[in-house]
Amino acid sequence: PITTSLPLILRTFDAVWTGPTFSQTHYLTGTPYLQVTVTPTTSDLSLYAYLYSVNPSTGIAQLMSWEPYTINGATPGVAQTIHMQMEATDWEIDPGQQLALVIGSLDLRYYGVTTVGSAITLGSSTAMPATLSVSLH
Repeated sequence: PITTSLPLILRTFDAVWTGPTFSQTHYLTGTPYLQVTVTPTTSDLSLYAYLYSVNPSTGIAQLMSWEPYTINGATPGVAQTIHMQMEATDWEIDPGQQLALVIGSLDLRYYGVTTVGSAITLGSSTAMPATLSVSLH
C-alpha cells in the first residue's frame, strides 16, 4: 500500500482529522462518502481527499481510498457544499489503528486548477454538517 507519515503532513496546506483508536479488527468496505462545505478565494479549485489507516504510535498511514474533485466557476468568498464519492475499498483495519481524513488542494499526481497562493476554508453548518461516511464491519 501507499504510505505516508501523518505527522509530516503540513497543516498549513492540508486539513487533517483523526478518529478514535480501534480496540478490535474492523473491515472497511465499499465507497466512502464525504460531504464538506468549502469557501474558496478563487473561482477554480481542485481538492484531494485521502482516507488513511494510521498507526498512532508511529504516525505511519496507509492509503485506503482517495478522490480528486475540481470546482470550476465558483464565486470567491461564497460557501458551497461538495459531495465526494471516494474510491471503493476493501480494507482490514487492525486493532490499535485509527482512521484519518486528509483534504488538500495539491497533488502532483493530478493536474489541478487551484491558483498558487489562494486559500480554501473548509466548514460545516447545522443544515449541512461535514460528514465522512464509511462502512465498517
